[in-house]
Amino acid sequence: MEVWEEKLILCCEDSLDGIFSGVYEGWAGRYGHPRVELLLEEVHNMELFARYIQVPTDPERAGKVARTIRSRMGQKVFEEIGRAALSFEADRGTAVYQLIAHALSMEQPGRVLEVLTDPWVIRVMYLARNVWNEAHHLLGFVRFEELQNRVLLSVIRPKNRVLPILAPHFADRLPKENWMIYDRGRQEFAVHPAGRPWVLVRGETLDEDMRNQMSDQEREFRELWKGFLRNIMIEERKNEELQVQMLPKRFQKYMTEFS
Repeated sequence: MEVWEEKLILCCEDSLDGIFSGVYEGWAGRYGHPRVELLLEEVHNMELFARYIQVPTDPERAGKVARTIRSRMGQKVFEEIGRAALSFEADRGTAVYQLIAHALSMEQPGRVLEVLTDPWVIRVMYLARNVWNEAHHLLGFVRFEELQNRVLLSVIRPKNRVLPILAPHFADRLPKENWMIYDRGRQEFAVHPAGRPWVLVRGETLDEDMRNQMSDQEREFRELWKGFLRNIMIEERKNEELQVQMLPKRFQKYMTEFS
């Protein structure tokens, strides 16, 4: 007779520390790894025959998990996990948990990404690649506009939570500028004060009145940029289908040349 085992759903904060806190709880609780799922979103419809456990974010426990991953699996695996955790897909937490469980059952945990027969390894690699591809696109498509207070502002709405990837790039490119990148979908800012480290600010909304107060120089350059693009365009070679393939419409909404 088949033995049925209750599913354990660990409800965690949607952050890397939150996921790692869930991983720690899963191991410490000895629930049995195949039974464990990590839920990073608000519970709307609870599943039957499943036990839900609230897991508070514990930086100390999360730090222990991070150190274990780095020491036993290596920096490459840690980075892959970090990128997968930024995905918008609902199973990202479970995928990370199950990959870690699989790795720590191996004689050589650092080779876990080579185990392409494991569906959770494949899933983590897919999520990480999807996040990186979107971030890579946005590195070229992010448009800043100068406000009257001389702060550079960019508004984006990515599928994945890519601000932690974008912010270090622009901090390196614009170290002496005050700038902000706002993820409208997640109500999250990457804020960079000139000459200082950038920080993430969550749960704040953009002041639309402030955004509309562009500097005079910004207005002038916007018109010059649009005029330049109109002048170099060859109408007979216009190919909107190819344009959408190279530049998705969800990016165009927040780019100067399409506004």
